[in-house]
Amino acid sequence: MGLILQPVVASRAWLHKASALVVGLGILFSGHSLAVAATNPFVSLNEIDSDDLSAFTKWTALMPRYEAEHAKNSTTCLSKAHCLNLEWERLLSRLSHASIHQKMASINRFFNAISYVSDEENYGITDYWQTPYELMMRGGDCEDYAVAKYISLRRLGVPEDQLRIVVVKDQDLGGIVHAVLEVKVEDVTYILDNQEKKILPQANVFHYKPMFAINESKWWAYK
Repeated sequence: MGLILQPVVASRAWLHKASALVVGLGILFSGHSLAVAATNPFVSLNEIDSDDLSAFTKWTALMPRYEAEHAKNSTTCLSKAHCLNLEWERLLSRLSHASIHQKMASINRFFNAISYVSDEENYGITDYWQTPYELMMRGGDCEDYAVAKYISLRRLGVPEDQLRIVVVKDQDLGGIVHAVLEVKVEDVTYILDNQEKKILPQANVFHYKPMFAINESKWWAYK
C-alpha cells in the first residue's frame, strides 16, 4: 500500500478534554453523537496535514501516467476483449449534469463490478497503484478502485478538496490494510468502498481506522 504511517490511538485524556471543550462551547450533542465521536476512528483521531507529497511516489507517478493513457484510450477500446474504457467515457458523459449523489452511486457501482486481482498476481510485486485504464484492463486491488473513483469524480467536476483516498486498517479483519475513497458533500462525508455496494456515511463506518489520506495537493496523517 505504499508509505504506511502508524496511527496513534487518541488517549482517554484527549477524548475527555475534547468533550469538555465541546460542552464549554455550548454545542449540544445527542447521546448517539457523543458515542460516534468516542468510538468512530474517523471522528476520534486527530489529523495532521502536509503539502509535501514527495514520499508518495506511487501516487505522484500515477497521475501523469493516467493523462498519457487517457490521450490514447479515451476513444478506442483498450483491446478487443476490453472496451470498459469506452463504457466509462459514456458513463461520465451521462453523469455530467447528475447530482453528486447520483455520480457517487454510479461510479461506485461501475468500478466495483470489476474483478479483484492482487498486485502479486498482476505484477509480481506487493504494491502497485494502477490507473483506471490498468484497472479496467487487468482487474485490481483496493487502492486501484479508490483511485479510479477519485479520478472519475474529478472528471465530473468534484473539487479535489472534497476528495481523499484513505488508507485504513480493517479492524474486523485483524488490521489488514485497505483503501477507500472519502467524499465530502456539504456537511456529510461518505465512504466509497469496493467491499460495499452502498455508499455509507463516514459516521456509520466504525471498523476502519484511518492511517493516512491523500489527494492531489495534500496528505493527512491520523493520530
